Amino acid sequence: MVIPEDALTILEEDFRNREIAGVVGMLKPFTRFDNLCSQYKNFYMHHTYRQLPDLIPVFYTSAAAIRKQVFAAAGGFDERYRSATIEDTDFGVRVTGRGYRLRLDQRLQVDHIRRYDLEELQDRLVDEGLSPDEARGRALEALVPDLESLAALGSLHTPLYRRLTRRFSSRNVRIAERAALAMAAGLVLAVQAFSLLRVDLMRNPSPLLVPVLIGGTGLFALILWKVFQLWIKGDHDRVERGLATILGVSGGLLILGPMGMILDLYRLAIHLERVPERAVGLVSDWLVANSALVAVSTILAMAGGLAWFVFSHWLALVSGAREEILELGPRA
Repeated sequence: MVIPEDALTILEEDFRNREIAGVVGMLKPFTRFDNLCSQYKNFYMHHTYRQLPDLIPVFYTSAAAIRKQVFAAAGGFDERYRSATIEDTDFGVRVTGRGYRLRLDQRLQVDHIRRYDLEELQDRLVDEGLSPDEARGRALEALVPDLESLAALGSLHTPLYRRLTRRFSSRNVRIAERAALAMAAGLVLAVQAFSLLRVDLMRNPSPLLVPVLIGGTGLFALILWKVFQLWIKGDHDRVERGLATILGVSGGLLILGPMGMILDLYRLAIHLERVPERAVGLVSDWLVANSALVAVSTILAMAGGLAWFVFSHWLALVSGAREEILELGPRA
């Protein structure tokens, strides 16, 4: 059993309440062993204790502490139980039966270094006197989830969005998602154009400003879809898809600004040759138009690059966490 670094701090806080006789913790949701039986048993125990109230009649000895005088007053563990069975449950019932309070503190989560194996449990039950058939049935019941349990466990990870839309057909949901994305992209394009009109930057714009705005709208749509996919819909199928596109569009926008400025500079030179008397007005218009072009393209490119950075590092953290959970130590 590996306790968290702040375990003693948590216990100290709990025992400051003189009405609390003992504190019980719980298992972490995942175990370092990646076989089905170990993962299921560990998560089942975690989920079971997550549903309990703050005060419980169970003294779960995988993670528990109790005041010395209370332990003695309750008579300690019943030594007639020769192996780890229900001696902690029996003790908890006796403690609470005397009026003492046991608190379940869900902050106290421990790493239970125990690998569960179906054949091993079956052999142990046979050694304890059960027939092979009975032992097999008991082992399956304890370590292999049935369909109902799998559905219950799966529902814990079902995002709220999926729970809200499960009553609709997948086709209708996809249509609604794409319509919402298109509306959001159109709204962004309208907001961009309106903002530029308000400051009179669309009066004589650079020819590349419109492509930049359209590219920025597409970039926003990609980012919005990725946020929706990862953190609202909870869809982790092919999670890397779209990241390269976000980075590519951001790079393209970053290039379009200076490229448009250079092209407009050539256009300015041609106009100056034709109408040199309008030099002041033409240069002024060129500066305004290309300042807007470069500013908009740079801001959109930086936003896209930042989004790519956040997505990439978040996926790297998730991948690292999965490896840490499943491959933290050598297999038993």
